[in-house]
Amino acid sequence: KLALSRPVTAAVNQLKSRMSVLLRRRSFVALALLGLLNGLLPCGLVYVACAGAAAIGGILAGAQYMAAFGVGTVPMMLAISLSGKLVPTSLRLKLVKTIPVCVFLLATLLILRGLSLGIPYFSPDMSGAAASCCHK
Repeated sequence: KLALSRPVTAAVNQLKSRMSVLLRRRSFVALALLGLLNGLLPCGLVYVACAGAAAIGGILAGAQYMAAFGVGTVPMMLAISLSGKLVPTSLRLKLVKTIPVCVFLLATLLILRGLSLGIPYFSPDMSGAAASCCHK
């Protein structure tokens, strides 16, 4: 375990230093390269899209699925990146502090829904007759 962690740590440190150089350049090529590298970061939505692409049956169809997913994210990502300058720094700092709270609330809601406790809207009963409401 320890023998493997040293090369991985060295590789991550090397990548971080190269990325910091790109961040300081602020050229179009540097930012485009950073955007491409950003695609290598783990993301739950990308993993779900990859699972959908793998299940679609075929390399070309899977590639089209992932391309459509990528194109679908462009408008929101662009809007977020451009709107960041419109939000005052003090408000951005307050929003950053609320992110863990929002993640906790979403996780709690998902766990409650998965428990199927019979609470309307929060944890509906998904077993038995309630789950087959749409079948005739």
